[in-house]
Amino acid sequence: VSYTSYVQLIDETGAKAGQVDRLPCDGGCLTNTWRPDDLIGEWYDLPVDPDATPGTYRLIVGMYDFETGENLTWLNAEGNVIGPNLVIGLVEVEH
Repeated sequence: VSYTSYVQLIDETGAKAGQVDRLPCDGGCLTNTWRPDDLIGEWYDLPVDPDATPGTYRLIVGMYDFETGENLTWLNAEGNVIGPNLVIGLVEVEH
């Protein structure tokens, strides 16, 4: 499966202040061509909705199957499920 990646800013209620979905490397390195130990670097510009409510948002990333909408499940170093996305950090939205 070639997965689509996403980056989102979401608040504690799940409201989004920004979102970008795209194929890795703008389609130049589809996930179904990745091999073990490949290291893929990406850069995302994430526009913040000008009408977003001021506050603290989680910056999350993940991948999903575009055809089915099913998210990949992420595991920690011990192999335990941590969820459908990774929290990268917190972002404060101000006006």
